[in-house]
Amino acid sequence: MIELIQFPWSPFCIVQRRILEFSGVKFKITNVPNGERSLVWRLSRQRYYAVPIIRDGKSVIFELAEDSQVIAKYIDSKLKLALFPWELEGVQSILWRYIENDIEGIGFKLNDIFWKEMVPAADRLRSVRTSRNCCPTSSRGG
Repeated sequence: MIELIQFPWSPFCIVQRRILEFSGVKFKITNVPNGERSLVWRLSRQRYYAVPIIRDGKSVIFELAEDSQVIAKYIDSKLKLALFPWELEGVQSILWRYIENDIEGIGFKLNDIFWKEMVPAADRLRSVRTSRNCCPTSSRGG
């Protein structure tokens, strides 16, 4: 069974999850906290620290570059989904750069609006952004 290791709110992970859902196959999801990536580090044999990654039996699949699409193409090939038609390879290689950078970047910003709904309470401290100007200062020179 394919296992998707992810942050559930990450646009990079959402794409892989949607592909697996579209395929109709049973798969397992393992959510990891944003600040605790030891599982990813261990599974990738200390070659990768980001999510998503896929574990399929003894195989562990992860991206090789920011716009490589290794995971999506692995799922596509394994499950014969025909998401990456050969005759469109040139166009796809041009478009992926914009999808990975521009569209998913906006996805992260939109997801940030709802961070409290998506980030487990135990992991929220890592998501809090503060500014020294926004916090009250103490009389002791805060």
